[in-house]
Amino acid sequence: MPTEIRISKHNALYQASTQLEGLDFTKLYSVYSEIRKLRIEPRVLFKVLVCAYMKGVYSSRKIEDLCRENMVFRWMLEDQKALDHCTIARFRSNRNL
Repeated sequence: MPTEIRISKHNALYQASTQLEGLDFTKLYSVYSEIRKLRIEPRVLFKVLVCAYMKGVYSSRKIEDLCRENMVFRWMLEDQKALDHCTIARFRSNRNL
């Protein structure tokens, strides 16, 4: 059952996510598309990582937990399936990005 998630515009993670949307993700998409297909957009994954870092969360497994349990992170995923720790770790370990 889909539900609409509403986040306050005053929330720091909401504001960060909105500002990150203004970045040019062309290089990120071009580099990542050469490596493998991802079930989640690199732009969304990047925003999730930046916001997790803002919260002081660096562990792939803890970021996975945030994506499953935290409403702001669920909102950032834009109705895409929650990330698993392996996807997060592979994305971060790519030295070409």
